[in-house]
Amino acid sequence: MVRHNVAHRAAQQKVFAHLNAQDPQRPGIVTFKSGGIYIPLWNAPKGLPADCWLPTVPDLYRYSLSQNCVDIALAGWRNREQVDAAINGLHKGKLTPAELDYLRLYGDLHRHRLSIQNIPPEQLLYRPEIAIPVS
Repeated sequence: MVRHNVAHRAAQQKVFAHLNAQDPQRPGIVTFKSGGIYIPLWNAPKGLPADCWLPTVPDLYRYSLSQNCVDIALAGWRNREQVDAAINGLHKGKLTPAELDYLRLYGDLHRHRLSIQNIPPEQLLYRPEIAIPVS
């Protein structure tokens, strides 16, 4: 079980990079805290332009599930609406490379590793209808 989310990505280098996703003998990987620990990651980080893609909680879980060796993202949904939203998110499949890149920047903004002034506008996703295809 590994903590992993858009703001805490160390597991990508320390764990996932050392596993072969195709190896049937590899250990199963379960992630937790995909939505954040102290700061809810579904809230916009300081300075994020209002017209940028704001990921939903299911999108944050999709981020962990989009990593090659992640098998399960542990979640604690509270009601039927949250379960339905999670299922709808899973139907969208893995995130695109552009979405993954954006969410890494988004996580860095949350952790104050970057400020919005240091991010070229072309690296931001402004239109969610393009960032997350509607099924």
